[in-house]
This record gives sequence, C-alpha cells and structure tokens, in this order.
Amino acid sequence: MSLSFFKQSLATASYMHAITDYAAGDPATSEVDAAAWAVAPHLRHVQHTAVPAYDTIATGVITHNLIGQVFPLRPSGLIGYINCAPRKDLTGVRSENAGEPLVIGIAEDDVPILAVNSGYSLSMLKFKWLHRCMTDVIPWPGLRGGEQFRSARMFLRALYEVLQGNGESILGEELDPTFAVPRMPINVVGVLDNFLNIKTTTWDGEGFSEDLSIGDKIRITINGTTVNATYAQGIFAVPEGEFVLAPGSTGHRADGSRLLEVALRGGHAGNHFKLERKGDLILPRGGDQIIVEPASESGLALIGGERSATA
Repeated sequence: MSLSFFKQSLATASYMHAITDYAAGDPATSEVDAAAWAVAPHLRHVQHTAVPAYDTIATGVITHNLIGQVFPLRPSGLIGYINCAPRKDLTGVRSENAGEPLVIGIAEDDVPILAVNSGYSLSMLKFKWLHRCMTDVIPWPGLRGGEQFRSARMFLRALYEVLQGNGESILGEELDPTFAVPRMPINVVGVLDNFLNIKTTTWDGEGFSEDLSIGDKIRITINGTTVNATYAQGIFAVPEGEFVLAPGSTGHRADGSRLLEVALRGGHAGNHFKLERKGDLILPRGGDQIIVEPASESGLALIGGERSATA
C-alpha cells in the first residue's frame, strides 16, 4: 500500500461517508459538504451520520458498521471521513486550537480514510497503511492557522493535495496501527440507536457472553440499575415487555458475528439505565460499563416491566 494507491482510490471514489459529532442541519455539516465537493467534485454523494458529541467509542462503533461493512452492503468507490475531536488527549491550555492528530490511511477492503485519530474513533478498523496527515497544522493559502473548526478549512485540504499533486507535502510519519490506534474496550456501552436499544462493544460469543448459552436468564447492570433479561438469538426472541441481550444489527464481521445489544421489546431500554449527573438524568453513553451475570430468582421483584434487584 502507498500514497499512490490512496490517490488512485480517491480519484475513483464516488461516495463519501462522513461520520461526525455534528448532525445534519448543523451549519458545520454544510461547510464540510461544500468543502468536500470543492476539493473532490467527482464525488456523487456525501452521506453524513451523526454520533454523540465527544463520544469516540460511539464513533468507533458506527465507523465499523458503515466503513467496515461487508459487501454487498457497502458501496463501491467508498471513502471514509471520520471526525470526532473532543481534544481529550491534552486537557490543559492548547495552542492554536490544536487537537487530536489527523491521519490518512487505507483500511481493510482498500477503503481510503481521512480521520481524526481521537480516542477509540478508529479502534474497530483494520488498517493496511496509515500515516500522519499534516493538514491540521498547515493552513490553506490565504487562510489563517489555528482554526477552531478545523474540519472544513484544514482537514479536507488533504484530499485536494492528493488529487492535484502527489500528496507528499501533507504526508507525515508512517504509523503502526498496533500502537497508534488503541483497542476498543469491551463490555461497555457502544452507542444508542433511535429506539434506545443499547449497542455494546462486545461481539456475540465473546466478553461477557463467552460462557452464556441461548435461553440463559441473566441480570444486566448499567449505571447502577439492574434488570432481568434473556440471552437470545434475536431482539424479538422474548415476549413484549421483557429485556433481551442478543446479536443486533450492528458490527457485522466477515465470520457473521455481530455486536450484542441490550433491548426492551416494545420499549426503550436506554431509559431504564439513566444516570443522574448534576441533577440531570443522562442516557447511557459510550464507555459506560455493562455487567452481565446469571440471574437468580431470589431477591428479584418485578417493577413496571423490568426486574430490579431488591435490598
């Protein structure tokens, strides 16, 4: 793999999937769209998917689901643009609005990637080739450096430089993904979908499900709340109103395995695990720990459709 291969892939790309922590309708999205088509006018479509602000675990799960999707469910001519930059790598005073570094790479199945290497944003991808990209520190001619919103005015310059030249001017050191990209933690909340199903970072048959068998009755604890559930083959393999832990619709791998989900059939599982923070009830977020253990009928009481541990 090489920069020339990245250029060839980019030149023939038709579909850019932008996974960002700003949503459709946000002016930031419009700026990124405009910049993307300005530097790569041959793109036929730019698709945006929003993740929770500053949540790199959610970013990593969604990135795998969309960029790492298996054929035939992933479009050919795909390029990935991943941008969640909470600037958590350095919490002190930052100079010139600097943040987590930008990288350029080629992921599995030869998908070109331009991304902020923040937290766990890239932890579920496998890279064949990965480099530091310097356009987060080199401003466009005519624009000042130190932009707070680096996405539209600095990042996408990388695509322009690669397409218009050889890209060497913006290419930094080569990175070893084993050390440059941290492993995704398992047994934690990944992301919540619109139904408030809780997509985990644990593959079926691994982590807390390693010793489970289909049909096992279990207890699931998130944010101090415990519910009774069933480990099943699918989300709808339990009666209405019951909790279930099952392979969901996220994280397909070539071997057919999927990420596990915590769901409440006919309800919204996420609402049952809200955590009070500074007086507000906050839904589970990426990184919240999930504890799964065998259920015991003793000491359990049925409360409004869920089983909660009693004192």
